[in-house]
Amino acid sequence: MRSTISFNNEAGFWESRLSFISSCMAWINARMISSPISSLANTPLWKHDHNADTNNSFYGKDPVPSGVTVSFNANPSANKIYKALSVETPDYRSISGNHTFIVNNGTKNAISKEVTISRLAERGGILYGNIPEQTKKTFSNIEFLGVVTEITPASDMGDIWTYILNKFPSVIATNPNLSYFKVDGSGQGIFSGTRPYITKNPTSEDLYDNTFDVVCFYDNGYFFDPQEDISVGDPIYAVYWKQNGEQPKGQFADMSITFGSDDFEVYSINVDYEPTDLDHNS
Repeated sequence: MRSTISFNNEAGFWESRLSFISSCMAWINARMISSPISSLANTPLWKHDHNADTNNSFYGKDPVPSGVTVSFNANPSANKIYKALSVETPDYRSISGNHTFIVNNGTKNAISKEVTISRLAERGGILYGNIPEQTKKTFSNIEFLGVVTEITPASDMGDIWTYILNKFPSVIATNPNLSYFKVDGSGQGIFSGTRPYITKNPTSEDLYDNTFDVVCFYDNGYFFDPQEDISVGDPIYAVYWKQNGEQPKGQFADMSITFGSDDFEVYSINVDYEPTDLDHNS
């Protein structure tokens, strides 16, 4: 794919990818002038940054969004906990702020990362971004529910089954093998946020591919459609692997952000972190 890349002569490195393709560039009276590869719009010469309305418009075409990708790699041998992300700008109303934040993003041989696209939010004149929690199973998002003492097909549960049919018709339609699993633990009646996966093996990687949808809690037990063989005597766990994750840890982080096509100015992009007890740099 054809693109334009700029080189910083003073620093000696390739500095940026540009949002336009030109046949030549020049500086005239401290103004950047370029020519498109074709002049169908009768614009053989284009004056860049002529005014605020054309900062993100090139050769008379529709504006395109600006964006940057930055790496936070101060003290790269230190293992860090990434805590907060912010963007300082006087034009926070003009910035769209869609962004990603990935810790220890390596080559194709590295461990694959799940990417979350988030949007900046304004708080007190500062734009704050999202640093996604680690989407993996840890003690912070695994809960022991108890040992199964009884398994009953949901259709044999009488009045409570009639209630479930009326309360959750769409879920019932997609869970034909719904059963009631009673446990010897105290259990819990309300799951906050996304319903968890219910499994007897919380370390199984299959959890990443299957949905164990808890329909409801009743009398120290759970109605759900198991995706594995669960028998009386098996321990079962609730796994919220997309919730309650730990703060991401690593030696470096990459962020990509789209600012939009309106006129804006950005002072700095900041990330707050602290070293972990696992730091091998000291």
